[in-house]
Amino acid sequence: MLGTLISSQPVHIYGAGIAGLILAYRLKKSHVPFTLYEKNRVGGKIATTLTPLGPAEAAASTLYMNISAEKFITDLNIPYLISTPKLKRRIWKEDGPHSVFSLKLLSKGITKIGKKFPLIMEDSTVEEIFYPFLGQELIDELLSSALQGIHGAEAKDLHFLSIFPMAKNKHFKNYLHFFKELKKSISSQKGTIKGSISFPGGMQTLINALYEEVKENIKPVPENFSLTPNTVICTDALDAAELLKDEAPEIAKELQKIEYRPITSFTFFRESEIPELHECFGMLIPQKFKKNLLGVIHQSALFPENYKSHCYNSVNKGILNKEEAILELESVFPKFDPEKIKESKLTQWKRGLPLFNYHRYQAIQNIERKLKKRPGLMLFGNYTKGISIRSMIEDGQTVLNRLNND
Repeated sequence: MLGTLISSQPVHIYGAGIAGLILAYRLKKSHVPFTLYEKNRVGGKIATTLTPLGPAEAAASTLYMNISAEKFITDLNIPYLISTPKLKRRIWKEDGPHSVFSLKLLSKGITKIGKKFPLIMEDSTVEEIFYPFLGQELIDELLSSALQGIHGAEAKDLHFLSIFPMAKNKHFKNYLHFFKELKKSISSQKGTIKGSISFPGGMQTLINALYEEVKENIKPVPENFSLTPNTVICTDALDAAELLKDEAPEIAKELQKIEYRPITSFTFFRESEIPELHECFGMLIPQKFKKNLLGVIHQSALFPENYKSHCYNSVNKGILNKEEAILELESVFPKFDPEKIKESKLTQWKRGLPLFNYHRYQAIQNIERKLKKRPGLMLFGNYTKGISIRSMIEDGQTVLNRLNND
């Protein structure tokens, strides 16, 4: 999150997506008075359509766990499903699916792990930092594929310090040193639940549980928005800019610099399994092959308790219709038969994922400086710090910690 709140004053939250709901729930549990304003639907992008064959997700389908997320879910006291362990991960190449971990990667790691780590510049991209270690081929096939599965963008488009904030103001002797520090920062946050979770009935179960906790404090957005002390804007960056254009134009201008990548999510159910994804978590498609398809997640392998049929979710860059999404699948699965799809759900997001590039990083730095002059105004969402639900859970706790320390 960006900005600060004033202790001992009510909080006004605009936006009841996952960020707003998480913050509202944290405030309620700490007995901080608040009002949560929403003009559309509660839950934002996170929505589940329940079909006779299982849940179809519109956006996020899992919550990757750490100790903060574990404490949050335990406190919320809702049942959850732990993802199937040790599922295989696949990378697509022109001759079909391959294991993520190849001999080429192993030999690269052994020979280059002691190589001097590059000097991190403020505007360094992930590709620039990892090029001496991996080379272009492995960056395109492996690193970019992994990153696009999370951020919807390749290594060349992602800002290194935004993706690896633990590296800020640090000097690493070599790549081994970097990976040890990265592992240390991740390990310090590990809980007892490994991997990711979902919920019986899908991610909507989480939204419903949070809604039940805070529903008495939800109101429609007033026709004329005005900044009051302790305003928290939990929308995307561009909607936040629209809200602030009159009362905080200097902040609105910076928010408008944040880019979003359009994403199409296509969930489909089949009676028969896609053979290439047997016992697989899913498959990533490197963008060097010039496809819209970013990857396919095998939902029913991850959470079999939720499904009565084989369920997959394909994630595509851009805005696609159903026929175009199916064509993308046929281009990577030669024997894919559209007639075997029993049910499907397509969701288009014009503002799918915020792009964590250097322009965003600069905008966030500028906003932080401007907000220091505006105590009582806060911005909270997946464009501010981290893109995941887990990051928002952590940020919600940070807000409370700061309030309690004031």
